[in-house]
Amino acid sequence: MDPFIHPVEHYHRRIDLINDYVEDGAQYLALMSGDAIDECREYIRATIRPGGSRALTIPRIAFLRRGANGDRTEYTASFLDYLNRSFSANEIMAPTMTTYLPASQKESILAGFIDGNMKKRGTAKKAMFQAEINGMAALKETLNSQQATFKIKNNALSGAHCSPFTPLWNRTAHSTLTSICRTATSYANANNEKFLYGNRHYYSPDIVKTNLITIIRHSDLTRMERVMTRWGLRPPTVEETMGCIERGCASYWRSPDQMVIIRQLVEKLTPLQRSAFVFSNDLYHLALCNPTFVHRFLTELAVKATQPMADLAVADKTIKSMDDNLHAFVSILVATELKGKDIKALRKRAVEDNDAEALQAYGIVAATTLHKLDFIDHYAEFIQTFWVTENLPSSVYSVPAIVRRGVLTSDTDSTIFTVQSWVEWQHDKVDFSDEAIATASGLVYIASQLVRHILATLCGNMGVEPKHIYQLQMKNEFYFPVFALTSRAKHYFAYKAACEGLVYEIMKREIKGVALRSSAVSAQIIEISHQTMFDMLDTILKGNKVQLTMLVRKVVTLEREVLAAVAEGSFEYFRRTSIKERAAYKAENGGPFQHYELWEAAFADKYGPAPEPPYQAVAASLTTDRPRQLEKWLTDMEDQEIAGKIRAWCVKNNKLFIGTFYMPAVNLIAKGVPKEIACAVDTRSLVSQLMESFYLILEGLGVYARNKHNTRLLSDDQTILSLPEGVLNKTIVV
Repeated sequence: MDPFIHPVEHYHRRIDLINDYVEDGAQYLALMSGDAIDECREYIRATIRPGGSRALTIPRIAFLRRGANGDRTEYTASFLDYLNRSFSANEIMAPTMTTYLPASQKESILAGFIDGNMKKRGTAKKAMFQAEINGMAALKETLNSQQATFKIKNNALSGAHCSPFTPLWNRTAHSTLTSICRTATSYANANNEKFLYGNRHYYSPDIVKTNLITIIRHSDLTRMERVMTRWGLRPPTVEETMGCIERGCASYWRSPDQMVIIRQLVEKLTPLQRSAFVFSNDLYHLALCNPTFVHRFLTELAVKATQPMADLAVADKTIKSMDDNLHAFVSILVATELKGKDIKALRKRAVEDNDAEALQAYGIVAATTLHKLDFIDHYAEFIQTFWVTENLPSSVYSVPAIVRRGVLTSDTDSTIFTVQSWVEWQHDKVDFSDEAIATASGLVYIASQLVRHILATLCGNMGVEPKHIYQLQMKNEFYFPVFALTSRAKHYFAYKAACEGLVYEIMKREIKGVALRSSAVSAQIIEISHQTMFDMLDTILKGNKVQLTMLVRKVVTLEREVLAAVAEGSFEYFRRTSIKERAAYKAENGGPFQHYELWEAAFADKYGPAPEPPYQAVAASLTTDRPRQLEKWLTDMEDQEIAGKIRAWCVKNNKLFIGTFYMPAVNLIAKGVPKEIACAVDTRSLVSQLMESFYLILEGLGVYARNKHNTRLLSDDQTILSLPEGVLNKTIVV
């Protein structure tokens, strides 16, 4: 039996708002007052009845219901009636509260199309990875295009649903799909925060009390006592329980009066109830109270077999029994044996090629897999009791507002989190040894497995049919040994060591975010930027500190090189573009074509005529983007003949300013940027754009040196290049 999930019949809808309200309230009253829970339950029922002192007011809602012929009619009903009617009809309810008929009543044609594409994409991805392993680069790219095509076809449906001009128009479909993805990701984020870092989103005192009551009410305390006795686990004290609560509240509110009430509640709990509250889905606080147990658990989890499994048939059966998460975990543990290949390729080399070394390596893989399976079985009751519970992370509906401790970044359908502090706790240091990587991978494996149960519970509460309960998944896709986050959303860089169970022999670079890989920036600058990023990561991988002083100096030196080049008439750092024929532009004034006319009118006599459009051009932002600045530029210009021609052109074309000027590239190759234009180039904006990736790197290291108005650049400081070594040095947390 898989201890990380329950049998499929376990996952069904468990929503009874009124009864849960009564039971939670009765439990709270019974604890705080000491009265019998039956009396408290009856008291609450009496007060919330019509005419009671706290009579419930059930809101009425308006909704559209689709008829048999597809027409929609507006109805109104109480919120509870809406829920009960949908639940009794076994309708699927999305997080947006839109309901759908179950497949048993009416199956969607599009669902079949999506399922088919998912299977085809899975097949193409496996073949793509195999082609990569075999060094078949062209085939890999072809298969990558295939799997991307299947993905695009499925994703395109969401856009088609939003358009009333397609036969697939369904205005609720996009919000349904997005809300399910975001709910799944929010649960994964919230679980990683709570499980790995004890970080609970307790943004108000009521949330604390409600979550505490809910957890103790939905925990099997009898089983918990048996498990704690078996493993010698110590329950948390009142002070430790309050520490757990305060850790979750500290970022959101402070109220001594409310903390007194919460402490009174905690003091009423039994040791078992405190254990349920503190330890459920929370490895962090379990380790605080029971460090010996958790150290032992993580040590055993990270073990790699040293003796190969001799029986090939047993080895095959053992390896085939792995799920995707275990496959990814074991692959990292046995990376030395795999040598950049996957397990299937290793078996082929061992059996078909009769390679004795490969056969022994395959035996190590199988023995390691067996150890993990035995380990999971050994701790199965503990896992089921404390981690695979009905107590899902609280406040998931507002998780975007959570102050995170371990989740570095996430998107609509992904979560990226760190286990760095756990490696340090387990090994007393952060490094990239095999032992540290094994510990990190083990923690990622456990966290990934726990998400399976959470998503199955979500599907059960949505009303998904049993055969599809496990279809919503978040698999362990990438392993980043070192990861650098920037201050901008979705901008990061890292080394990628593994992808879906394939451990690379040579790690691959991962760069995300347009500002870190912009094609509009000089290729030379981007190359230096990328090299800087990975030199920094290489330094960290070697266990050394990043020399912040040297990095800042590099930025200052580059900025001054750019400024000097522009002053000398160089155009290598300007943005490349093109000028097309006049007919290609819809704008009445001709759009960029007018820059061809300006060049011909003002600069052709001195710097040569531009080619007939279309031609390659270079774009430069100027400081003449306001009338007063334009006039000052023209007044100060040394060549007043050109200044007069520019004035005449501006009057003729009703131009009050010139923000950007497009210059013909072929003319610049011969004579450089006209000095009349070079003196007006907005060099501060140019430097800011060119050096954006460097400033993002520095901000990731805690150095904030610029603003959106470009009033401060690092090169403004004339003393930086003369700073002694170590002045700005900083230890980088990875």
